[in-house]
Amino acid sequence: MLNRRLLRAKAVQYMYGLQQARHSTYQISIDYIKEKFAPDMLSLIPQDTKKLEIEKNQAIELFEQKIQGTTPAQDEAHLEIKKAANEALVLHARNIEKDNQNMAVTLVRETERIFDSYLHALQIIIKIYDVANEELSKKYKYQLVNCELIEKIRSNTKVRTLAGAKEDLERVLEIVYVIVKEQLIKDLVTNEFFKSPTTDIEKQRELIRHFAKEFLMVNELYNSYMEERDLDWQENKQIVKDMLYKTIKSITEETAPSEITLSLSPNWDEDKRFMTQLFALTIEENEKLDLLISEKLQNWDAERITVLDMVIMKIAIIEMIHFPSIPVKVTINEFLEIAKEYSTPKSKDFINGILDVIAIELTASGVIKKSGRGLIDNK
Repeated sequence: MLNRRLLRAKAVQYMYGLQQARHSTYQISIDYIKEKFAPDMLSLIPQDTKKLEIEKNQAIELFEQKIQGTTPAQDEAHLEIKKAANEALVLHARNIEKDNQNMAVTLVRETERIFDSYLHALQIIIKIYDVANEELSKKYKYQLVNCELIEKIRSNTKVRTLAGAKEDLERVLEIVYVIVKEQLIKDLVTNEFFKSPTTDIEKQRELIRHFAKEFLMVNELYNSYMEERDLDWQENKQIVKDMLYKTIKSITEETAPSEITLSLSPNWDEDKRFMTQLFALTIEENEKLDLLISEKLQNWDAERITVLDMVIMKIAIIEMIHFPSIPVKVTINEFLEIAKEYSTPKSKDFINGILDVIAIELTASGVIKKSGRGLIDNK
């Protein structure tokens, strides 16, 4: 299941992706200016390529000055140069807004797809059981074995109705047959279970967990397939695995099929709002955050700090300011753990130092105001 640290990590991950996309957005505007001043190869009138090259460079310089918010030094530039720079600026702003909106939608969509991946894994386990049952029944000449826990999972409405394309079904069946015919057909645990079927729930649970842990989640074909379906599979795999194991562990004889599946989080609507607010507020206050952090760098060169470390610090500051019920220490510790997992070995100490200084300053100035739970350990 998703917890707040994972939600923070998702916000960091997609904000980092958005920052990486900024270069492409900038380059689109530069390419637009280059195209405006490119020689017309179809023109019958001779082209002054040197003049066009100079004007192109002047338009790019003017555009960059406008992007950086500095006073243009080329007020004397002629109309075509100003027009090209302004059009490129409008294009840049439009593409940034589009990127912001698309990434915000993608953040939620891809996070919610974790739940589909979890249901999908349960579906595949059912198929593995069914195919293993068929193959071993031929080998040992027995009637198909009924497994109560498998039937409970199969009867769950969410598992049963998860849609999939025909191509997905073909790929899944390929994965299942490889697992069964190359591994399960020779697996001692599986063979023992089907040779001596049992109604013992614990033994059934162990078999299903065995399928998940020893065969499905480590299978190269399955993981390659999931990487195609899920952009963030390397990060999401552990979440799906944990949800899968917790589901298998929690099923009992009394568990109704409708109660088998877990939720993505204990309160997904609230957690989704937390994650999307972190993301949206960081975009909204990005320039202020840049200035706030750069003022604290002193001997550090801002341009040498990794994009990821800047993103981590920005989102941490947003949380400290805009979420009064979360103690400052909790926020800093959570983002330090994220830095330790995703960034460079030295990032944790560096980020800790900057955030500590900023937290003290913003608390003293009243920008950070905590209440309720946020006051705990906040001194």
